[in-house]
Amino acid sequence: MSRRKRSDYVLHLFNDVLLYSSEGANSKFLLHQVFELASCAVSADVSSLAGKLNPKELRRAFGISAASKSFIVIVDSEEEKQLWIKDLTLHIGKERDALARRDPEGASAISFAAAFVPDD
Repeated sequence: MSRRKRSDYVLHLFNDVLLYSSEGANSKFLLHQVFELASCAVSADVSSLAGKLNPKELRRAFGISAASKSFIVIVDSEEEKQLWIKDLTLHIGKERDALARRDPEGASAISFAAAFVPDD
């Protein structure tokens, strides 16, 4: 979702990073941003940030916060939302544990970009 309008993106979850992209020409993806999972957080409740989401969308929405950007994701079903939250939480936890072993001070200094409420 962008600040001005809703946009369709594709999320790609790997063990250590989350990518988001859009579909480009010839079935290729256009990469928009890469987030290190160790510096991310996921939130199941986005009601305070949801702006003008209708109740059905709100049930399918969750938040992702990173140092460079925080945003709301709306998926196709509540089950898909739960799967995303489960997988993101698992991989974020593993990456934070690994970061804490490598750099204990860096692991405690994680900060997030402010979330925005989309304009209508």
